Amino acid sequence: MQRQASDSYTRLLAQWQARREVVNAYHRALRFFMAYNGDTPKQQRELLEKVGVALIALRQASDQLRRYEQERAAPDTQ
Repeated sequence: MQRQASDSYTRLLAQWQARREVVNAYHRALRFFMAYNGDTPKQQRELLEKVGVALIALRQASDQLRRYEQERAAPDTQ
């Protein structure tokens, strides 16, 4: 049972890390476009939308990871 819980935590952590990397990549790209290509509002808008979607996914993964950690910690505190 402990191994299954560890595998679940590792999987959740990997998902969170992947989503975090996507957010960082989109954010860097957006900053680049805004700094060097001020004449491309369509690309900026598309990137802003992607950043928004990626941030939502990251928040969901963070919430899921936090709930998992709280559930695992709750029995240990009793």
